[in-house]
Amino acid sequence: MPGVSSAQSGSAAVSGAPSTVAFDGLAARVDASAHFPAHGAWGSAGSMPNALASESFPYVTGIKVLVRRGTAIFYFNSVAGAADYRAYAVPTSGFTGGSGVSFISTPNGMQPRGALISCAGYRMHSYESPVIGGQHTRELMQAVELPGLSVNGNYTIVLEALKTPCPFTGMPADTDATITSHFPSDPGTYKNTNFHVAMTSFATMTKTYGNEIIGGMGSYSNWVQRLSEPMGFVVPTIINAIAMPGDIPVIARSSIGVQVPGVDEAEKGPTIDVSNAVTDDFLTDLVVAPSSMSTNPDYGPNANLAPLATIPGAWQFWGRYMQYADGEGTVLQNGSIAYQSSGFHGFQVFQKHGRLYTLFGDAGQDIGGTMSFASLKNLPLQLDNTKYVHSMWRVNSDASHRRYWTWAICGGATQGELVNTTTHVPLIRPIITETTFGSGGDNPTAPLGPHQTGAPKECLSIIQEGRPEAPRSDGHERSSGRITAQIHPAGASKGIIALGNSFTDSPAPNGSNSLGFRYKTDASGNYLGPLIEPFDQAQPLTHYDVFLRRDRLVVFINGRQGFCVDMSGHPLTMSYGLVTYGDLIYHSALEWQEVSNVNAALYHHQLNAPSASSRVWDAIYESDGFTDIPPQFATFNPAACFKPKTTAVQ
Repeated sequence: MPGVSSAQSGSAAVSGAPSTVAFDGLAARVDASAHFPAHGAWGSAGSMPNALASESFPYVTGIKVLVRRGTAIFYFNSVAGAADYRAYAVPTSGFTGGSGVSFISTPNGMQPRGALISCAGYRMHSYESPVIGGQHTRELMQAVELPGLSVNGNYTIVLEALKTPCPFTGMPADTDATITSHFPSDPGTYKNTNFHVAMTSFATMTKTYGNEIIGGMGSYSNWVQRLSEPMGFVVPTIINAIAMPGDIPVIARSSIGVQVPGVDEAEKGPTIDVSNAVTDDFLTDLVVAPSSMSTNPDYGPNANLAPLATIPGAWQFWGRYMQYADGEGTVLQNGSIAYQSSGFHGFQVFQKHGRLYTLFGDAGQDIGGTMSFASLKNLPLQLDNTKYVHSMWRVNSDASHRRYWTWAICGGATQGELVNTTTHVPLIRPIITETTFGSGGDNPTAPLGPHQTGAPKECLSIIQEGRPEAPRSDGHERSSGRITAQIHPAGASKGIIALGNSFTDSPAPNGSNSLGFRYKTDASGNYLGPLIEPFDQAQPLTHYDVFLRRDRLVVFINGRQGFCVDMSGHPLTMSYGLVTYGDLIYHSALEWQEVSNVNAALYHHQLNAPSASSRVWDAIYESDGFTDIPPQFATFNPAACFKPKTTAVQ
């Protein structure tokens, strides 16, 4: 087939040897965790755009495509010498990636203009990556996720292997802004470091790089020089240059025809509405303007300390301890903040290309910046002893032990005590902090400020943290992080019931009893691999499904059963629960210091985003009334539902 080959199938090749010279002080090596999805379709040949047809390159082979909800994920075999991969759609009816895509001849060959380009980037681990041949290494992803296919129809996608990494163009934003670190300098090694957060609008990306580029991890800074170089700057363009930083020489190219929705989507990826359901694919581009943000009445008095933002009729967001962008406030060396009364771009919420973006920096880089949001479209979900609540979302699940996504359901006896039943506006605003999930953890609804009142609600919270396990001696893949799930008893401001067990997490970090979930296991508790592989990184987004009834919690990750908890020994008591999704980054100055000596581990956080977090949300759905786990979740095994090691409140 012209333009694409699917002759090579099966598992992608794995090699520990670096495949390229070093960029940013880091050499690329083949992704040891790469594998093809169990379902999805082999790539079909697409017509190569005329402007590219004159260039002769080898094909990217073994392409498999998984199409879900306006997004296409491409899996493929590794290409020798590749430093990155990228995918973009050429002009076709229904594509939302801009007004049109054209091509220009540059010293680096034919290059697109006006495209939405999604790059593969590199896998991140919270444990040390190996040094091979004297070079620090990072694993090049063999998967690219391309969003923005929001209109049903046929698309032509160009998939390319690149000679150098895609540039880091800034954290995707609606409005250009910069956060310069303000935390007090340490007296030791790190006293001369300075960190920046570059928030770059999609319009500025196009102006600077010729295209909108997401997923680029090629850094301005160098890993080897990280203790003396400034972190967080974008890769700059050269004034009046014909070739921009994103114009990278191509070493292999294929063209793939993609059908949206996917040919198997109705059967294997449906939206299963039961009752009280809401689905949001974020198909409309919009932004929550800073001028529309107010102050969360629970915390006050300043917008960055307690922002309250709303997408009318859709979502409400609330946070705590956000960092002002440069020029909008000043954090003093003693940690106090001099505030500006108007304008706040340190916390941005917007929708673009069928995704919801949330991004913010933690105040002063030594306080926990945290954000939660809930739906305004439906009422709190009903729980009972036989029917399940279902909550689904897709998110970038890269994590350290100081930054992670959060999920919670908090409730009581009635819907009216949780939300205004007419407007659906929350009456409780749960906040998950760094002290929520460990022994003696804070209840997400416990008073955290002078204006919040009322007895704490019963909550069940789930978070992912990038805390690695000890090195394995059995040859199996080492877990880069874990998920914790815990019950917060009603009426108690502190204390948790950790839902983990010794099969799925042993030992717990720091000698605590707060066991979580690191591994997938069979019904006998035997190790089946890391829980959140293969997507414990920036992209592709990880797909989570939570099914919850009072006596059972089941979590599926990328469609496969991750873990199941038998809570019959301590069932939930709430009749209704408000579901919240969120993000947390705390003490980013300490995060940088703690991780900077771990070779090439969380390099993207360190070099490109050292003091802010950006989450990309897609396909959020929630419903109640499921009498059973739907048959599409074929891996569900109730025999692998384990009781917590203890139901004692820690």
